[in-house]
Amino acid sequence: MEVPILRQGQYLIASIQSALTDADLSHLREALIAQVGRSRCRGVIVDVTALDERTFDTKPKKPSARG
Repeated sequence: MEVPILRQGQYLIASIQSALTDADLSHLREALIAQVGRSRCRGVIVDVTALDERTFDTKPKKPSARG
């Protein structure tokens, strides 16, 4: 999935719309590195507000022996 990268003033904003594969993340990283080098921006904002909390790979905690 292609992640849009927009320039807002001196910053780049990468807006992630859905869960990304490892390959997608690698592509995003390379695209951000290239754009930061070209634009000489002051920072990068990674916007994850569109992601559902279920998108994150979380594992339930195992109960401890103490209860």
